[in-house]
Amino acid sequence: LDLASVVVTSVFDFGQGLSRPLRVLDMTAAPGGKSIALCNLLFTQSLSSTKPPAKHVLVCNEKDPVRFRRLETCLRSYISEDKFAREQVVFINKDGRKLAASTEHNPLIGSFDCILLDAPCSSDRHVLCSAERKKHLSEWSMGQVDQTSSLQLELLTSALKLANSHAQIVYSTCALAYEENDLVVQKAMDQFNLQFSSSKIQVRAVDAIGEGRVPLALGERTKHGMLILPDYQNQGWGPIFISCLQKYSA
Repeated sequence: LDLASVVVTSVFDFGQGLSRPLRVLDMTAAPGGKSIALCNLLFTQSLSSTKPPAKHVLVCNEKDPVRFRRLETCLRSYISEDKFAREQVVFINKDGRKLAASTEHNPLIGSFDCILLDAPCSSDRHVLCSAERKKHLSEWSMGQVDQTSSLQLELLTSALKLANSHAQIVYSTCALAYEENDLVVQKAMDQFNLQFSSSKIQVRAVDAIGEGRVPLALGERTKHGMLILPDYQNQGWGPIFISCLQKYSA
């Protein structure tokens, strides 16, 4: 697991929220590293706490059947069985774009306090770090970036609908392209705020660096987030783009 991936989960500001039950969605969860990191944040209670732990729920979704099986195997290898028995860790095998389908009785819409979308991307980390980097580089193209960014926008739009009125949504990729990062975030916010302007529920980007959630030394600011690059200082972490969105009452 790339350590920059762990930084992604630390962007969530659970704060006092851990004292009440939280519903958290890992929208494209395979292979499972970030889900394990989320479990650690949600289920590790302070040894000094005298209060009974809140019953948080982590929903792990993965569309691809092969990757879904890998995800389930990974989490069951590291997470205690009681979390599955008590339905605190739940698996879903669906297309993330369809989770927010507008049906008359869709209980998922507006039901999550926190959503992580580590979106499929052009995977520049593979170009930089993979043993098959030449193959990945030969397959890279702006056409691929454009196609991937369209998918990312659909997924992030779905995530915003699944989030409740005060939710946090963390969007990340391991891409360098502006079109897959800040531009996707900007388009998603613009579309959501226009579509739901009459409901007085809007979405904005949060400065995770300025709020002290992520040290500035780890990455560089972008318009709507930060980019961690695999330079010497970071010992090869990344690249990874992270943006934190917050729903609020306008």
